[in-house]
Amino acid sequence: MRGRQAFPLAGLSNGRGKGGGSLAVGAEEVQGRWTWGGPHGSSPAMWIMLAGPYSTGNADAETRAARLAALNAAALAVLRLGHVPVIGVNMALPVIAAAGGTPDAYEEVMMPLSLALAERCDACLRLGGPSAGADAEVARFRAAGKPVFFALEEVPGG
Repeated sequence: MRGRQAFPLAGLSNGRGKGGGSLAVGAEEVQGRWTWGGPHGSSPAMWIMLAGPYSTGNADAETRAARLAALNAAALAVLRLGHVPVIGVNMALPVIAAAGGTPDAYEEVMMPLSLALAERCDACLRLGGPSAGADAEVARFRAAGKPVFFALEEVPGG
């Protein structure tokens, strides 16, 4: 397995009869369509970005934490539907911290990273109230002709 690293992936199948064990990350593997063997059987998994308010309205730390907890709870529900949940804030916060955690680092990282991540996802679940950032993510999905859901019940697999 030259040039690859193996990662354990219990419950995953790539739709070609290979699953469980580990995934050898390489071009031939990641180009396939992965499926998740979740509680509803094996079905095509979508990478679904969860978009909602995080720092809107100059939210204080307590409000941001509550909003992120709500996004993470929704992510668990998406996972249980058989999909891969993605939250831009969860990806961006450690990078912002590594960049010093300053307001400038936040501006440099949060939306550019979240929007780049949106490009890689298959669909979006828009949650919560007003958010310019979440609306920008939704606009990315719509421009690409990708589905945008506005309630968990709209997400396939339920």
